[in-house]
Amino acid sequence: MAITNHGAVQVQVTGSTVGTNSINLGMTEFTFPPGGTQAVPIYFNCNRTTSFTGTVRFSAATRGGDSAIDIPVTGTVGFPLTKPKAPGS
Repeated sequence: MAITNHGAVQVQVTGSTVGTNSINLGMTEFTFPPGGTQAVPIYFNCNRTTSFTGTVRFSAATRGGDSAIDIPVTGTVGFPLTKPKAPGS
């Protein structure tokens, strides 16, 4: 799935891990060319493989105001994990 936007998009990752392992969640900003699309990979860092469940939120300031897309993410981390395709895409 690609996100089309005219400007900067903030990607915020929230969630929790199963167990006591630490996981680093953060926010990254991507800049898109006018009318362009760009794939956005999300990476989770943890000290060892652990289960993760959470939500990736893509929020963008548009001409009509703020808009956001929430994409659920589940899986096993300890390696780069990219967001799944949105339902219906």
